[in-house]
Amino acid sequence: TRIIFLQGERENTLMLANTNKYPVVVQSWIDDGDVDNTPDQAKAPFLPLPAVFKMQPGSMQSLRIISKGNQPASDRESVYWLNLYEIPPKERSNNEDNPQVAMAMNTQMKVFYRPKGLTHSPEAAMKKVNFTLIQNAGETRLRSHNPTPYHVSFGQMTLSLKGKKINILQEMDMMTPPFSEREYSTENPLPANA
Repeated sequence: TRIIFLQGERENTLMLANTNKYPVVVQSWIDDGDVDNTPDQAKAPFLPLPAVFKMQPGSMQSLRIISKGNQPASDRESVYWLNLYEIPPKERSNNEDNPQVAMAMNTQMKVFYRPKGLTHSPEAAMKKVNFTLIQNAGETRLRSHNPTPYHVSFGQMTLSLKGKKINILQEMDMMTPPFSEREYSTENPLPANA
């Protein structure tokens, strides 16, 4: 689910498998998470190779992730996104009565750059995060404060308040960055007098 690049490493390798019953062409790039950027605009200190390749059904492909040498911040973990844009084959059909749509899929994986000498450990970072319940314009939100140099990721969040469980809305990216705060919305209203 993630690649961790330790300071000083020159490359990492990731094995990909095509579990489809058809061949695909894959385009790979690493960016800073800006959804509007295209591969040629990607900003990241890492480069995946090969950038474009074809995979037959059931085949495997090694993807090398190489450091470009320009290092991110040294006092905290940095996160980037490996994009694997999978393009299925287009079937040639002369049958106008059978229109088809081919859908490409972009899979993303987190790439963490972790400098040497960070205080604490990633496991201890979770214990240092604290939460505050806030009200803003009639909306209840859960504020996460992360005082550590690590990104803290949440798979799912539930708040237990006065015996009632309140779910936090699931988002695509449930991370609180280092030395920062992030707010998460509640799924259902809080009990009266909370």
